Amino acid sequence: MRILVDCGDYRCGNMGDVAMLQVAVGRLRELWPSARIQVITWDPTRLARYCPGTEAIPGSGRVAWLADHALLGRVHHVLPAPVSRALVDAKGIVRRRWPQVLNVALRVRGAMPEDVARDLAAFRSSVANADLVVVAGAGGLTDHAVRWALPVLELLDMAIRQGTPTAMFGQGVGPLDTETLLPARMRKVLPRVDLIALREGRLSLPLVLQSGVDRHRVRVTGDDAIEPAFRVRGDTLGEAIGINIRLSFSSGLDSQIYEALRPALSSFAARRHAPLIPLPIDASDIDSIRSLLSGCMADVAGDAASLDTPEAVIRRVSACRIVVTGAYHAAVFALSQGISVVCLAKSSYFLGKFRGLAEQFGDGCTVVALDAADLGSRLGRAMNAAWERSESARPFLLSAAARQIEAGHQAYNDVAALISPKGAASSAVQAHSSDHETVFSEARR
Repeated sequence: MRILVDCGDYRCGNMGDVAMLQVAVGRLRELWPSARIQVITWDPTRLARYCPGTEAIPGSGRVAWLADHALLGRVHHVLPAPVSRALVDAKGIVRRRWPQVLNVALRVRGAMPEDVARDLAAFRSSVANADLVVVAGAGGLTDHAVRWALPVLELLDMAIRQGTPTAMFGQGVGPLDTETLLPARMRKVLPRVDLIALREGRLSLPLVLQSGVDRHRVRVTGDDAIEPAFRVRGDTLGEAIGINIRLSFSSGLDSQIYEALRPALSSFAARRHAPLIPLPIDASDIDSIRSLLSGCMADVAGDAASLDTPEAVIRRVSACRIVVTGAYHAAVFALSQGISVVCLAKSSYFLGKFRGLAEQFGDGCTVVALDAADLGSRLGRAMNAAWERSESARPFLLSAAARQIEAGHQAYNDVAALISPKGAASSAVQAHSSDHETVFSEARR
């Protein structure tokens, strides 16, 4: 059994994406213990650290084969946009119908170094020999991540054309501009994917169904990263306030947000006699958190830099009574441990993610829009409410986490049934289903 896995972070630097990848690899390994699991990555060393026993497939081979401009490179920058787009479309047609022609063209062009040619061969071999192609958890089927999404759809198309089963787990979809290229490509590829598991149903499910996917092929399972956080939940809540803020293109935030948030955070922490602790999900979060908490903590950067594994971040979240975050997976790690969350968002992308998460978990997850004029007072009220109801909300959050874990495992089992219709994986599926019933029962007690 050979399984090829594409993922949301090829550099393995975002601990939320790493956690989802670890869960995907772990669940696949449970179902097929002897499987050869290959993962596309830019950093084989970090992959080996986080997912030992997997085989790295160099990302440069994927780019050489699937990237729009891989053949003519910088020539596209000087071509009129319609001409460039036509050439990209032509390359896609050649890749799908006559792959050997494209392979020869890439080599004859003479711009492919020997190591890239080797990586290209490794990538094509991994796809050709895969018994299952999986896209692990990601929030990439959205307008701002089109450079990730289109090659992933092409990879799925490659697998489907050769008759290889395909599955997508822990996916977040949208927002999408229906007039752009991505929705059009989704409509051609997604209906042929064997199973699509979504991390929320509020935004993602309607968009997937609008892409023409049969509802029977879709599951709403929650985020795969819920499970590792749920399993280390404590018996009681902590007393700290976990903090994350993310300044990025996708968040739509800039440094002006610090002055808007800092007074509310510092005054609330002082009233509650609670420490503010950093919860970076990506290394890029560290500078943002340090700036936000300037004057509130001695060494945010030095403290946060040690949180370089999902386990370390999750353990840090365990010390919190509430979490205030602009990063999605800081919220996932908290809610999964029964910790109430105040989510901060401005862009439609983050508002969509957080509102979907709130729908999955219910009370205990509050979304505060950062474009409100009375932001300070709204944030203060949200933090106060989260703190006051933290104990009463906890059982409901844990129950929601357990239900999503159960749904996630069932989705993987459903894929196993597709791969092994004669029952080759049936014993593993039955054993794991029993384990998941135990987890669900524990959460309800």
